[in-house]
Amino acid sequence: MRINAKKSDTSHLLQNASIADFYANKNIFITGATGFMGKVLLETLLRKCGQINCIYILVRMKRGVDPVQRYHDYVDDMIFDNIRNTTPERLTKIKLISGDITEENLGIGQKDELELIENVHILFHCAAKAKFSLTLRDALSFNLHGTLRVLHLAEKMRNLLVFSHFSTSYCNPNFKVLEEAYIEPFEDPFNVIKALTSGNEKDLETMEPKLMRGMPNTYAVSKLLTEELVFRFSDRINFVITRPAVVISAWQEPYPGYVDNKKNGMIGPMMARASGALRTILSNPNKLIEFIPVDIATHAIIAMTCKRGLLEGNEILYCNIVDTKTKPWTFKQYFDLEMETFYKYPLRNQLWWPYCVITGNKFYYNFRRVFYHYLPAAIGDFFTIVFRRKPQLIFVQRKFDRGMKTLGFYNRREYLYKNEQFLNLPKEMNEKDRELFYCDFERLNMEEVLRNYVLGVRKFILKITDTDSLEFRRGLLTLYWYVDLLVLIIFYAVAFAVILLLLLFLFDREGFLKIFNDLFKSFMFLAQNNFVIKDEVLEKCNRS
Repeated sequence: MRINAKKSDTSHLLQNASIADFYANKNIFITGATGFMGKVLLETLLRKCGQINCIYILVRMKRGVDPVQRYHDYVDDMIFDNIRNTTPERLTKIKLISGDITEENLGIGQKDELELIENVHILFHCAAKAKFSLTLRDALSFNLHGTLRVLHLAEKMRNLLVFSHFSTSYCNPNFKVLEEAYIEPFEDPFNVIKALTSGNEKDLETMEPKLMRGMPNTYAVSKLLTEELVFRFSDRINFVITRPAVVISAWQEPYPGYVDNKKNGMIGPMMARASGALRTILSNPNKLIEFIPVDIATHAIIAMTCKRGLLEGNEILYCNIVDTKTKPWTFKQYFDLEMETFYKYPLRNQLWWPYCVITGNKFYYNFRRVFYHYLPAAIGDFFTIVFRRKPQLIFVQRKFDRGMKTLGFYNRREYLYKNEQFLNLPKEMNEKDRELFYCDFERLNMEEVLRNYVLGVRKFILKITDTDSLEFRRGLLTLYWYVDLLVLIIFYAVAFAVILLLLLFLFDREGFLKIFNDLFKSFMFLAQNNFVIKDEVLEKCNRS
């Protein structure tokens, strides 16, 4: 791995500047504006940098809904309610650009392209597919080749000051130290794009073993190559590359606990744990969580983009938006808080008593996987088939397994993140910006942040806001707890009996045969009496 050693002193750039003034009268282009981070970014810019001239957003057709309809639905979203109630005229600054990052020239019409080339000052490239289960071709087509198309457009922009590229702290997971600097990849991104677009499937298949060597998923591969692609354009475009860790719900803004991305890698397992379906996590319980609230991450990105705009020269600024040391929380602490919140605020469709064990031991994890996941799922699917419904619990458990396999790679490893840029940002800002674009971990109440995360998923993703049936659900949850305890007692009693009989068979075969014979006689006796306990049966039992 090679990194840039040369770094300029940029600590003074924000001290005598105003972030809002930097964005005043600027035209901004955002890719991925309809995603979670893109949406929060746009709302923050409109609300806090009111003098922005225009914000262009790239919107594609999705699931049969055309870009125009998606644009109107977007502007009507509840995230903009604060702006709608105070300064509604700012929403008119959002301008639609119909296009698709996977199409040549981004699928943008000639008129829209000319408008972007003439007017855009700042470009935020948020668009990315963050699914770990993507095929290599899909991940590279969207994240790598899509970024190349955005870079080609950015090259033409006559007034472009900054290209702000969203990356990830997990772009190079094979190295346990992530510097705030350039990382040399293992392959030339242009060679990869050439293989991707050659039309011959075997070209990419031949390259795949080298690309995937030691990498846990295709997402990490695509993001590392994309950073190299950005680096290749740094002689023509001014870049800032920000690398957020696991982005979770908002601490304060736009609303405490706000989250709208149900496909987030952490939300699916959380909902499964809340419902009682997921009861075992493969992770080091003492590993420090790498969560970053979306408003903290967004403010840091806005500030770093401003900082790069004030910096002369073609140096790329890197910022790792992660902090595990200022307010350290372990996975064990987080899951305990999560369970406590689930007990207090149960879901509507509770499958079972929510209970989760965190273990880094693969043998114990696989044991619990069989007996606490697949066995109950198989029983549930059996009864589902009996009642002529579609079985799906086994399918869901397999899906959890695939997720655990990927997350387990990260959750059992400790990483060291160099984050001087991120830690120094609040100190470099003036007092007004420090309050307006807060990104200081010292101010965070982590318990409040994490509890709001759990409640935010309940409120904004599951749309559960009722309180009238809360007591009923708590009572039902208590019943599940007693049933769960009873099942556990029966399970261990049967397991103990099996072990005891096995030991008797191995060391006292005669005694084992006697016990087995007595049990068989008792069973036959009950069978002959149709399992009905009457007075005469009790007498026979006493005599025998």
